[in-house]
Amino acid sequence: MPSVASMFISRWDSAADPLLPSALHGLLGLAMAQKTYSSHLQLLSDKRWQALAEAGTRPQRPLWASTSTKNPDLPDNYYLGRLAAPSTIDTVPERRCLPSPTMGPWMTASTPITRRRSRASPR
Repeated sequence: MPSVASMFISRWDSAADPLLPSALHGLLGLAMAQKTYSSHLQLLSDKRWQALAEAGTRPQRPLWASTSTKNPDLPDNYYLGRLAAPSTIDTVPERRCLPSPTMGPWMTASTPITRRRSRASPR
């Protein structure tokens, strides 16, 4: 039976940003997603999980929820490209996928999950 583990990204930032310097706004939710994804990959590389997978068990997939930007200083699609990673689900609202004047780039070279994934991927 397919299942997901939901993580509400922008809620981390909404709670933390008022307490942090502006240079750190919008980073806690991404850091939490990064850590979660890294742990997910570690779990999937474990021998115990491998045995379950060989028996046909499907892994629970990380689901990034609450990915609409709440901070007006960030682009509408701030979380979108930064959360892109294999075997994850993003509940991005359709309006965040459509062009808008406040849309930023989809991805950058410093995409946190992609960077973390390249170090944590099972070999």
